Amino acid sequence: SYTFSGWMLMLAAGFMALLLATARRRWQLGIGTPGIVFLSLSYTFSGWMLMLGPSWGMYLGNQVSLPVIALGLLQRRWLPGIGWVAAGLLHCLLSGHVGQMAWTGAYMTLLAAGLAFVERRAMPLGIWLAGGALAAAAAVPLLLPAWQGYLDSSRNVVVETGAAAAGNLPVVVFLAGFYTGNLLIPPDFFSFQIGRAHV
Repeated sequence: SYTFSGWMLMLAAGFMALLLATARRRWQLGIGTPGIVFLSLSYTFSGWMLMLGPSWGMYLGNQVSLPVIALGLLQRRWLPGIGWVAAGLLHCLLSGHVGQMAWTGAYMTLLAAGLAFVERRAMPLGIWLAGGALAAAAAVPLLLPAWQGYLDSSRNVVVETGAAAAGNLPVVVFLAGFYTGNLLIPPDFFSFQIGRAHV
């Protein structure tokens, strides 16, 4: 898991640096190489990455895919753009997490629509749709056997909503706890949940 996470972090930093360099050339941004390095490392070693990466490396696949897909949307030619988008989506789907991919899809749709609106051309949206279709066509033959195996496995068990929500924190505590750690979580919360799990 640590080796996988390490590769994901290196890929995230590299692709974010490439995205920023491309954006600098395209829009004549006044950001130097030290700024690109700083922003790439800030993206790569965010709290999200450091919290989830060591434990659930599959979540990092989504973080790597974001700059790859965005890089495709910034291309001025169709084929490179479609290739980058398809590669990013395939990476997100095959080495990432399905829930995170849904958020990636929603966000990148908004980004493509925003670029199309600002630049007054439909090319970013066309690249996004064509790249998505190419990624889907490439992924289906790989995922159908895996899906059938999942349906036949013991992991395909429905969990009742009440049982799944047993460990939920109140919204205010959850949001504040992101910045304060466990300071705002009631001391008996975890012992209560552990005891409840053994009942």
